[in-house]
Order: sequence, then structure tokens, then C-alpha cells
Amino acid sequence: TSCNMNGCGNKIELENKNVFTFYLDDDPKEILKSLKLKVIKRGKETLVSLNDELVKIEKFTFDEIGEFTAYVTYDNQKLELKYNVISRKWDGKANTTWYDDEENSFDLRNANDLAGLAKLVNEGNSFADKTINLLYDIDLNNLPWIPIGTNGIGIFDTMDKTFSGTFNGNNKKIYNLKMTATHKEEGTHIDQQSSYYHAGLFGYVKNGIIKDLQLQNVEILNGMGNNYQRSLQGTGSLAGRITGNSIISNVHVLGNIKINGEYKVGGLVGSISGESIKITSCSVKGEKDSHVLGTDALYEDTNNFGGLVGYMDTQSATFKDVVTNILVSGFTSGGIIGNITEGTLLMENVCVYGDTMNVEGSFVGGLIGGKFIDMTLKNCYVLGSVKTNNEENLYADIIVSKYGDTGNTIESSNVYYNSENYDSEKVFNLLNAIGKTREEIVAILPESLR
Repeated sequence: TSCNMNGCGNKIELENKNVFTFYLDDDPKEILKSLKLKVIKRGKETLVSLNDELVKIEKFTFDEIGEFTAYVTYDNQKLELKYNVISRKWDGKANTTWYDDEENSFDLRNANDLAGLAKLVNEGNSFADKTINLLYDIDLNNLPWIPIGTNGIGIFDTMDKTFSGTFNGNNKKIYNLKMTATHKEEGTHIDQQSSYYHAGLFGYVKNGIIKDLQLQNVEILNGMGNNYQRSLQGTGSLAGRITGNSIISNVHVLGNIKINGEYKVGGLVGSISGESIKITSCSVKGEKDSHVLGTDALYEDTNNFGGLVGYMDTQSATFKDVVTNILVSGFTSGGIIGNITEGTLLMENVCVYGDTMNVEGSFVGGLIGGKFIDMTLKNCYVLGSVKTNNEENLYADIIVSKYGDTGNTIESSNVYYNSENYDSEKVFNLLNAIGKTREEIVAILPESLR
């Protein structure tokens, strides 16, 4: 008996006709074992696993979140398999079974694996000369996160746990990072015992590389340690503190971003020190009401707030192709960097879209809130406003605050500001930056800064 293109008189259908939901870190091969095809032949039903060698599957992938359709062919008949792929929400547990001390490269599949990385680093494994690869998007589910590189919550006398490896995000997203210290009353310090020395996805990074990663939705509230004495601490979305010779590239913070703290607070990194730090192709772009914030009215003895980095005292720093679009409000605040006290800085191809303000003083700049070093600025654009509530402006500048060492030099070329947002009576323009309308500036922006 010969069969035509419609099969041999068989009818096929999925045993379960619902739209399936799978997780990013599910194994498609294992899923196919569990799914059955109902084959009806001469009135009799037979179940065939979708991993059977006679079953052909097309376009069955778990590479990203979304709604998808795969195609199942059996006995020359084809049907659709509709399914959703979602990120598995973190349950607060940590898995370290993926780690092997003999290996140098490791794949993280889910939030439990990422929490396992934090556990290993915080137990003393720096991952120096090792690489971490993020395979899938991760949802941290707004559960309390313990930073990758910390001695523990409320511990400020030691800080020897660091991440020193390479973290390759593979352009995946980490959703819903949350760290919230206790704050009981306005005008008082954030609780020290519920804060970290270094707060962020990573706590302390030393001689590390973090690249090709997105953070979507970040909420952090972190106080000041050492009995509220100013210290080496920092608070930021990606990392609290970065030091040594480290590189951050192609890292983007997006969505609902609310980062509140007392000292050295940044949209990307809280505090930077060490020999050489390079930050390239990075951005902090918040939705409405997103902010980097800290005022004495809210907390106490606050200082150093930046759209990208709160505080820097590194020997050499390079920022290239960087964009921020977030409200920065605090004492000594800058659209990119809050304050720089040591070393040298090259800032090239940088754009600030958000507003920067110091409501309790005039230590504020569109790019930098305080400067004590020599620096070079090339192709920099400030589209947001710079505001101070002081009746007499002593330091506020549309580009770099006057606060700092007046003996240091600033070499600048192609530096622009939005003339529609500029109040010359309250804000200086000591670099003689070029004023243009927002529309005119956007027209000349490099594609990487749009």
C-alpha cells in the first residue's frame, strides 16, 4: 500500500493542546521527552514522544523570552506547537554544584546559579583568571540580594572578599535587583546593621572584567558604615566598589531605577579606586521617577552622587561612549561623576540627558560635581538642567563644578550644553561650553549617544 503526501491515513495531534510555558534554563531535549504526540490510526490511538527519531521538530528554541511557534512533522503531517518562554523567578536559594575547581570557565543558567557565585566569592573564591558566562536572562524577583563580593551585611571592619574574574553577560538581562536597608526616620542615618560596605549586584570588584550585561529594574537603599565615618564604601547598580585594573564594557542599567544612599552613590558604580579603570559603551537610562539620590534632609551627612559613578580616586580613568538619563540629586552631584579626588580622567563621547541638582548647596555639575585632578573632556553633551537652591552660587557649573582644586587643568573640546535649560544667574559656564537647543544637540550627537 502506498502513502500520499497527506500521510498513510493517520491523524496526529498533541496529547495536550494547551499553550505550553517553559523556562529559559529548561533543556529542550528533556522537554521533548515529556511531550507526546497522539497518533490515531484505524481508530486506535498511540502516543509518540516528540523526541522520537521519526518526529521532526523545527524552530524549537529557548534562547529568549517571548511567545513562539514550533512545527512538528510526523508521517508527512505537520502541526503547530505554541509555547511561551519565561525567566524562572529566583526563590532565594543558592546553587554551587556548577563549580569545579579544576575548570576555568563556568556557565550560569539561572538565578540560583548566580546566587551560588555570590556564595563562592563571599567564602573567599575570587575567581581570578576564571570566566563566568551568563546563558539566560535572570529574574531576581525583588528578593533581598547579597552582593557578589562582600564580607556580609553590617560588617565594616574588613573587606577582603572580591570578585577578580571575568563576568560575560552575553547581552542577557538580570531583572529586579533589590537591596533595602532599614531607614526609620527622615533626617537620620540609614541603619548601619542592615547595610553593606559595598552594595550592588557586585559588592567589591578588584582586577575584574564585567561586560555585555543589562540590569532591568534596580532598587537599592544602603547606608554608611564604620559608625557613620566616611569610608571606602560605595553603592551602585552594578557594583559598590571597583578597584585595581578593571574594565566595565557594554553594561546598561534600564527600567525603574531607584538608588538611595548616604555616601559614594552611583547609577552604575558607587566608588572607583586603584590603578586603571575603563568604562566604555555603558548607560544608565531610567524610566519616570528613576533617580540616584541622597540628601541630609532624608538621611545624614550625605555626599558624592553620580549618574554613572559616585566617587573616584583612581590613578587613571577612561570613560568613553557613556550615556545617562536619570535624576541625580545630592550633595556633590554630577550627571556622570559625583566627585574625583585623585588621578587623571579622560572623558570622551559622553551625554547626560537627565537633570542634576544639589538642593542643599551648589556642589553640582552637569558632568562632574567636584574635581581635584587634571582631566580631558572631548565630545561631551549636557542636555539636562543643572540646579541649585542656593541664592548665591559658589560652585554650580553646567559642565564641571567649580568645587575642588582650582590649580588643576581641564582640557576640553566640543563640549555642548542645552541652552534652553541653562540659568546663567545660578550656574557657571567656566569652560565656555557651546550652548545649543536640545534639537540642535541631538542633530550632532554620535549614534552611540542617541
